[in-house]
Amino acid sequence: MLVFIRSHLVFMGKKIQATRHIFKNNFTGYNEKMEEQEYRILICQGSERHQVAVRQSMTVRDLSKIIEDRLSVLQSGQKIIHRGKTLTCLDDTLGSCRIYPDDKVLVLGRKFDPESDEMFQAVAKVDASVNNAEKKFVEIVSEVNGIKLGYLAPELHKEAKAKLSKRLLGVTEELMRMLEELDGLSIQEDHSAARQKRKTVVKRIQQLMDRTDQVQDNVKQLC
Repeated sequence: MLVFIRSHLVFMGKKIQATRHIFKNNFTGYNEKMEEQEYRILICQGSERHQVAVRQSMTVRDLSKIIEDRLSVLQSGQKIIHRGKTLTCLDDTLGSCRIYPDDKVLVLGRKFDPESDEMFQAVAKVDASVNNAEKKFVEIVSEVNGIKLGYLAPELHKEAKAKLSKRLLGVTEELMRMLEELDGLSIQEDHSAARQKRKTVVKRIQQLMDRTDQVQDNVKQLC
């Protein structure tokens, strides 16, 4: 028969392993499981409400990113309040902040307005330049296809190839300058909207440069 005596187990008159140690191990495993279990909380700003899925192991920084995505309030301009307390340490976990299922988290801060954001507009300006470069590229592709289809007299091909190649080189140089301009923009790490916009524009430029290289090869192969 097992008998509990304070912090020990007694079995047939002999003390065996301390129960405190046993239960500590059990609860430790339970807590670790709870930290990874997903649950929902409510983030609120004014009349706006959003239910979001979180875990106790997530940090306040993770929650701040979710808030930015849902409420369009930049992380740098957020004030996060839970049960009357402002969450200031971004590395604290939601578990340590005692944010539990169905809890409300209040958010203060101005919504991001791309039209009035200087850095975002700087990236958008480059994006508009990419549009213009792409239009030039499309015109060149159209002329190359026309030559392939026989719309230009053979004796004019040599001169046309030289001009097309030069124009393609001009487009590539424009795109290179745009990459340099984007690289020169000093965008703060917490300004995720502008950083994401720049990432998207850089990808567009790189893809367009790959296409200009392909068409340049096609131009060289023209008879």
